[in-house]
Amino acid sequence: GINAEYGGQSPIMSDPIYRNRFSLASRQKLFQRTTHQPGYWGSQVYKRLFKRNSLWVTTIILVAFVSETFTIGLTDQMWNWMNRGKLWPDLLKDIEAREAAKIAEEEAASSTVDEE
Repeated sequence: GINAEYGGQSPIMSDPIYRNRFSLASRQKLFQRTTHQPGYWGSQVYKRLFKRNSLWVTTIILVAFVSETFTIGLTDQMWNWMNRGKLWPDLLKDIEAREAAKIAEEEAASSTVDEE
């Protein structure tokens, strides 16, 4: 067989370049396995965000800022959607439209009076 011809190794494994690639591939597989172990992501979050006090405080401030901005934007959109037609910008459009119609009627009435 193949093992007897090449001294117990396959010809591919005797090539040093392939051996280095193989070891890299095996290291990548090992990394993939460790990322799926329980507690891996928790330990990474702890190492990256909470291990030092300065990072912990910065993380808390950033999370608070982002969540507050998101919450305020969402509640404003909900409020505007639930009260559309009752808010001042909506009423202002209606008032301006009525005033423009009233002015147009007055101009039309005055132009007919001037013609007579």
